[in-house]
Amino acid sequence: MGTKHGQKKRFTLEQVARIRHMLIEEQNQRDRALLDVSISTMLRSVDLLNLRIRDVIDHRGKFAQEFKVIQQKTGQPVVCQLGSHARKGLAWLTASYEKQPDDYIFTHENPKIKRRLQRVTWSIIIKKWAYELGLDPELYSTHSMRRTRAAHVYRETQDIETVRILLGQTSLAAPQRYLGVDEAQALEKGRKWEM
Repeated sequence: MGTKHGQKKRFTLEQVARIRHMLIEEQNQRDRALLDVSISTMLRSVDLLNLRIRDVIDHRGKFAQEFKVIQQKTGQPVVCQLGSHARKGLAWLTASYEKQPDDYIFTHENPKIKRRLQRVTWSIIIKKWAYELGLDPELYSTHSMRRTRAAHVYRETQDIETVRILLGQTSLAAPQRYLGVDEAQALEKGRKWEM
């Protein structure tokens, strides 16, 4: 079967919790941090994988709840959030791998190899998670991680402007297409008028 094109699916909150539990059971600190930081920040993979420890710590040396990134695709800044799961995952990762401020956060599984994790490896990890959940891996990619929290925030708030800001996008059209808002709204309205 060939690669499936089109917009990739997001993970549900339940699926994220199952992946997190699986990674905790495996004691896989790197992939747990990858999961939680990617969802929390909603960064594109290029920006996520370029993060260094110094980018996510505050003036006291603690993991910041918020930090700013200049997006490689747009050149525009975006303020990212690190939720409690992400900060906890980062703490375990940095302790396990003895990371220094200039080190990339996400590197090879071997702590002696300081090379930045590559996008293709990140994509393989996500497809593995989908497979282990009994989902079609071809429907998930690195972009699934960016969409996961964005879709949840939109579902809870119905505020496309909030999602636009959190994603660091410049126009409202981008998150509308990205979230399939027009389609979702049409389907919801159609359900109300079911006969």
